Amino acid sequence: MSFNENKRHRCDKKGKDIRILGAVLTGALLLQGLTLLGVGIWVVSEHRIPACEFIEVYLIEGYITIVIGVILTVLNLLAVYVIWRGSNFVQIRGFFVVLGVVIILEVTVAILSGTHRQEINSGAWLAKMWASTLSSYTDENAKECWENLQTTKQCCGTVNYSDWLILHDTMVSENQTNFTDASLPKSCSCFKEYNSKCETVLDSSRNLTIYTQGCYYALRPEFTTFLDLLRILVPALAIVQLIHSVFTLFTSLHIQAPKDIDIAPVHQKSVVYRVS
Repeated sequence: MSFNENKRHRCDKKGKDIRILGAVLTGALLLQGLTLLGVGIWVVSEHRIPACEFIEVYLIEGYITIVIGVILTVLNLLAVYVIWRGSNFVQIRGFFVVLGVVIILEVTVAILSGTHRQEINSGAWLAKMWASTLSSYTDENAKECWENLQTTKQCCGTVNYSDWLILHDTMVSENQTNFTDASLPKSCSCFKEYNSKCETVLDSSRNLTIYTQGCYYALRPEFTTFLDLLRILVPALAIVQLIHSVFTLFTSLHIQAPKDIDIAPVHQKSVVYRVS
């Protein structure tokens, strides 16, 4: 093998090795995208209650996480292809622009998660739930929300079932068909034989078998758990993506470098022998 061929072979091998390493690391980032996509879908599907606006607001992080997961998945599938076949400045620039948008979205998720968690623990969310309870007597969406919420989470009232009893005594409802014993929503009722969350309480000399846990206390552990997960997981992945972007730039430059190397033929001096 000549000197030129050997040099070209080393350059090609170096470029191939870098492409393989870049594809492997990009594949790892692809798994991160799929992870975020799965987490976002889990957050929304497990915690969304139809017609409950005070819950929907706290799921914004979940929807943004789904968007991030989709973008990262598509972006890194393209990145694997680009790295393997070779990159140019336009492709790398576009990659960094999209990745920059993703990191901004991830910072937004982290900020929202921290803010919403503080609201849940400070009582701001409790106030929103209580306001929704009040409007359930006159607003059909709020009524539907509480029916869905209490049935799904097996709870009753905001703090506990007595919220409905207090409201019933202080407010006049135009439509009482949604209430059992003219004081509690039907969704508060349950069968004690089949559910450990059911308890029998005495109301106006009547025994009622209902869910006694308030919906605020049923929801708070679930929401604080996924908010903590998002505010820790998403920023951690953002840091990994920054490191990955630096490596992507390094990879692209080294993939391009072998093509620019001038491997010109080596001209050797001719030797002239004279015969005397």
